[in-house]
Amino acid sequence: METLTISIRYIALLSAIIATLAYGRYRQGKGRYFVYSIWFTAITEFSYKIVYYQVLDARYPIHFIVNTYTVIQFLFYFLWYRSLITSITYRNRILFMATLFLAFGIYNSLGLQDFIYERQTYTYIIGTIFVIITIYLYFVEVFKDDFILHFQRSVYFWFSLGILLFFIPFLPFMIASEFFHYGGDLYSLVIFILNVVMHSCFITGVLWSRKRYNY
Repeated sequence: METLTISIRYIALLSAIIATLAYGRYRQGKGRYFVYSIWFTAITEFSYKIVYYQVLDARYPIHFIVNTYTVIQFLFYFLWYRSLITSITYRNRILFMATLFLAFGIYNSLGLQDFIYERQTYTYIIGTIFVIITIYLYFVEVFKDDFILHFQRSVYFWFSLGILLFFIPFLPFMIASEFFHYGGDLYSLVIFILNVVMHSCFITGVLWSRKRYNY
């Protein structure tokens, strides 16, 4: 299963490279910011292993890189989708969830789970739920617009689909891991498969989308 774990970082790197090569398809719209998110994921995957194995010689259980990534990535999702939505009500709801997520993350770090040496699973679970709700709000607004007729040819659809196909199945596994101490090879396999599915959606989006639908 170590091979699967190693493969995830290269899948993320491949996704980032392809998204960069296809940058011209969506550089005029807000989809251009998402490529930074993909690169951030790939860099984090490599950085964690380098720090853990080469710098600390695998002696200490560090999680601060992943925890920092979690906070930044979720906040990016909130702010990115908020920029895509025009409804003031929906935008305010997303801002509220982002604020609540950040506040809970601070509380969790100070009182429940150590930010340096423990995985911030509670923060991750809350963030996952809020991001799913955020994407739901985005879809609700899109479904009310004529853009829905061509939505599948936009990077926004494929980026959103990739995130949902990762988070929705992964959420119960994360909860099982935290509260029922579930893990093992099956857990690693699920994470690998979900990463493949998510990044496949990202790659499909940047290659199959059309410029006129990416504004």
